[in-house]
Parts: sequence; C-alpha cells; structure tokens
Amino acid sequence: MRQDSHDPILIGNYSANMAVGYYPREAVQKLLPRAMSIPSDKVMNEKYPTVTVSFLNRTYFYTTRVFSLTKVIDMSPVYEWNYKGSVIKNNENTFGNYSEFTFTISKSMRYKAYFHPTD
Repeated sequence: MRQDSHDPILIGNYSANMAVGYYPREAVQKLLPRAMSIPSDKVMNEKYPTVTVSFLNRTYFYTTRVFSLTKVIDMSPVYEWNYKGSVIKNNENTFGNYSEFTFTISKSMRYKAYFHPTD
C-alpha cells in the first residue's frame, strides 16, 4: 500500500506553551524564500489542518494533527522575534495557552512536495 507523504510517521503526547497571533499574509510572505507562496485560506483549511515550518538552514513543512486535547490554560504572551530583518511581536490579536495533547506529525517535505505533490 502506497503511503501518502502527509500520513503520520510520529505519534506522541506533548505539553506546550503556545503563543498565536494574526499576521497579515503579506508580512508572512516576506519571510518566505522567493518563489514560495501561501495557499488561500480555503485551501489551507481543506487540505492542511496544521502546518509547522522549520527555518533551520532550509525550509521544511510538516502536517500535524492534534487529538485528545486534555488541558488548556489561557496565558498572556509577550514576545519579540527578529527574523531576517522583520520583527514579529505580540499585539492585540495575540493570544496564548498552555495545553496538553496527543499529536501526529508527517515526514518533513520541501515546498513543492508539500503543496504540489502531483507536479
């Protein structure tokens, strides 16, 4: 049976502090390497439940899914991150939480394999 690249290769339990905020698509696009683009919200919601990106030397994408969310506690995050000359920091659209959950994660993929697997 052929395995899909987005199929889980890791299943685990995790505790995390997470800060989440809204950043305009145009601002995030500036952080991505040239020729990469962000799919529309509709496509992201239908095809990619959660995407995490690693910026260690090269950009890789993963599909993660969260199950069995057992604990969530609200927090007020304050942060400032300078990445490639762009400063990302908390604002009125930022929220945070502490959570405990079970998750799965797919293998890491380059941009084309993740967003355009049939090309």
